[in-house]
Amino acid sequence: CSEDGSLVEWNAHTWTKANEFPADRQSGVEAYAVATGGDAGDGQTCVALTKGTKSTVRFFTDCKPSGDDVALPEQVQLQGLCQHMGMSGPVIFGATSTGALWYHSEIAGRMV
Repeated sequence: CSEDGSLVEWNAHTWTKANEFPADRQSGVEAYAVATGGDAGDGQTCVALTKGTKSTVRFFTDCKPSGDDVALPEQVQLQGLCQHMGMSGPVIFGATSTGALWYHSEIAGRMV
């Protein structure tokens, strides 16, 4: 994520932008945490977004939204994210503002 909240993918060989998802600063959405790549290096990224008291996790592939956003309960913000490629697919771990550790996997299909 860049300072303005845009998601940018860089080409490490040429140091040029490969893809970009621009931030919508007028919407009031803030990005609090990002996890990218995982172990597979497949262009997967997830971003924790907050607007007011509502938080979601949005998934991206090559800087393009992919799949549905995952909603969190009111008043809970993800402060940190980590992505790992598990035996049955990617797993996302999130540290919340309430001190809990949540995870999301393709098997669970939601943050728990």
